[in-house]
Amino acid sequence: MVRKLKYLTLLLLACMPVLQLQAVDARPYAPALLGDVCIIVVKIEFDHSTSNTTDALNLRENKADDLEHTGNGAGEGEWLYASRNEPALYKCGQTVSCLVTFQAYDTVTGKPFTTDVPLDVKATGLNEMKGNLKKTAVTIPANSTMKRYVKFDFDKTTEKWDGTDDNEIQKIVGRLKWECANAGQTDWRNFSISKTGPHTFYTILPGGLKTPWSETPQTTTAPHTHEPWVSALEFSIVDAGLEGKKTDLTVASTMTTYLHTSHGIPYDTVSGADSYTAFVVALQRKFNATAYMAKTGVGKVNCSDQAHAVKCFSAIVGTSMTMEYCDPFGYINTTVLCGIVGNCNNPFYTKPPVTAPVVVGFPRSSFSFHQMCTMGGNLYDATCGPEVGTDAHAAYIVKMIDVATPAAQKAKVTDFEDYNSNYHSIY
Repeated sequence: MVRKLKYLTLLLLACMPVLQLQAVDARPYAPALLGDVCIIVVKIEFDHSTSNTTDALNLRENKADDLEHTGNGAGEGEWLYASRNEPALYKCGQTVSCLVTFQAYDTVTGKPFTTDVPLDVKATGLNEMKGNLKKTAVTIPANSTMKRYVKFDFDKTTEKWDGTDDNEIQKIVGRLKWECANAGQTDWRNFSISKTGPHTFYTILPGGLKTPWSETPQTTTAPHTHEPWVSALEFSIVDAGLEGKKTDLTVASTMTTYLHTSHGIPYDTVSGADSYTAFVVALQRKFNATAYMAKTGVGKVNCSDQAHAVKCFSAIVGTSMTMEYCDPFGYINTTVLCGIVGNCNNPFYTKPPVTAPVVVGFPRSSFSFHQMCTMGGNLYDATCGPEVGTDAHAAYIVKMIDVATPAAQKAKVTDFEDYNSNYHSIY
C-alpha cells in the first residue's frame, strides 16, 4: 500500500499552498504514507469548552495581554501548525479531552478524496509528558481536506501526566507523537509531521484557583484580569519553587519564604510605605502583581505589599490564605526584614534620629500596625522572620513583639482582623 517516494515532492507541493503556512524550522519533512493518505495535525484545542471540568482553564499571558487563543471554546486552539504554541492550565485530578483538527490529502492527486477515508488515530506523550491520547476513530470526509474538532480523551488524569500519582503542582513540557492506522487495523505509522509541540501544561492543586484569581470572568467586558496569568504561574511555580508541592502547608511556607528571603525587594526602612498596593475606594485595595513580579517601580515593600503577594501567588496554584490586619502592633523583637541582610529591631533605621538597625532599649521605631497571612489558625509573615505557619496568634505575639511595648501600643490576639474583604483586585 505504501506509495513510492516519487510522491513526496507532489505531496509537499500540494499541501503547503493550501495550508498557507511556513515550516517551523528548516528540517525537510518527509511524509510517511499510509496507503494514499497524507494526514497532519492542524490545530489542537486544550481549553475547548466553558465547563472547566473536562478541558483546560482559560488563561491570559499577563494583566495587559490575553493569549492569541480565545478560551472557553471560542478560539481556534493553543497549538496551530507552524504559527502558534501556547500553554494550557489544569487542576490535578481532572479527566480531560482536547479537540484536534486534521488536514488530509490524496498523495496521488494532491486533492481531497472523493470518498470518506476512515482511520484510527492516537498520540503518545514524549519527554516530560506521560499522558497519551487514546485511539480515536477519525473519518476524513469526502471532498474535504479538513476534519475539524475531533474529540480525543487523555488516558490518564492530569496528576499522572508527570509520571506519578501525586496531586502536585507541575510545569510539564513535552511533545505529542501522532500515529494513524487504517480503521480497525494495526498498521500504525507516523503522521506526515509526526510530532506537535513542545506543549506546556501547568497543573495546580485539585481545589483549583482561589481568590483573587477566578476561572470565570469577573466583569462582562475585557480585560478579564482575574483569569490566571501565564506570567504569575511562571513566577509561582518556577521562580518561587512551588513545582512538586502537594499541600497547602508546603505552598504557604515555600511562598512566604521565597518572598521574604529570595525575591529581593527590600523593606522600606524610611517610612514603611506601600509600593505595590493602593486604595481603590474606602478600604478596598488593589495589588500591582505585574510590577511586584518584575521588581519595578519604587523597589521597596511594606507589610501590606507582602501580605497581598503571599495571598496572590499562593492562590494561583490553589492555596487559599487569609490576610489579617493588626492595629496596634508594637516594638518588634530582633528579626530579619524582607530583602535585607542582617538583624533588625528598629524597622525605620534609615530615618533619623535613630539610624541603627539594632538598638538596645529605647528610643527606636515600631510598627503602628502590621499585616500578614493566616491559614489553619497559624500565621505566615513574609515581612519579618519569615514566619511560616509554626505559631498561632498568641505565640506569634510573644515571638514578634517586645515585652517592653506599652500596653496601649501592643497587639492582643483580639486585634487581628480578617482583611480578605479588602482585597479588591490585581493588575
